[in-house]
Order: sequence, then structure tokens, then C-alpha cells
Amino acid sequence: MHRKQITSFALSALPVLLTAGAALAADGADWAAPVETAAKTLTTTLVTIAGAIIGLGIVGYGIWAALNQRIELQKIWIFFVCGLLVSIGPGLMMWWINQVKSAG
Repeated sequence: MHRKQITSFALSALPVLLTAGAALAADGADWAAPVETAAKTLTTTLVTIAGAIIGLGIVGYGIWAALNQRIELQKIWIFFVCGLLVSIGPGLMMWWINQVKSAG
């Protein structure tokens, strides 16, 4: 991983970590509510943006494949895996929050 990628990842994870830290610091309060709200907002935003980008990528690849008259299966698999991660990832994050909430 390059330094720029690490910085980008850290900056994107920072709001979630800050929300979780502030929620856990509240004594006796329902710590999961702010985390769930932040996670739902984050997932709906990311799914919307990523879904649009993947859709535009598939259309762009279709145009490119038609112009070049060839289809590369490796690129099709990349789109498939990206779509799978975008659709499954948010559900796994909410599942993880529910598991931590029920354990504590």
C-alpha cells in the first residue's frame, strides 16, 4: 500500500472511529444508537455513489468493448466483485455492530 492510499483510508475511516469513540465514552447511554445512525448514513451514501460508479463503469466498458470488438473476462470479473462488495459490505457492517451491541 502506498502512503497516499493509507492516508486516504485513514481519512475515510476517521469519522466512523470518532463517532464510535464518542458513543463509547458516554456512560450508561445507548452507545449503539449514534454508531448505527452514522453507519446507516455512511452505507446509504457509499452504496449510492459506488452503485452509480459501477453502473457507469459497466456502460463505459460495454462501449469500449463494442468499439474494440473484444470482451476481456478479467474486467468483467472486477465489475462483478466490486458490485458484490458494494452490496454485501454494508450488511456485514450492520451485522458486526449488532453483534458487538448484543455482546456488551
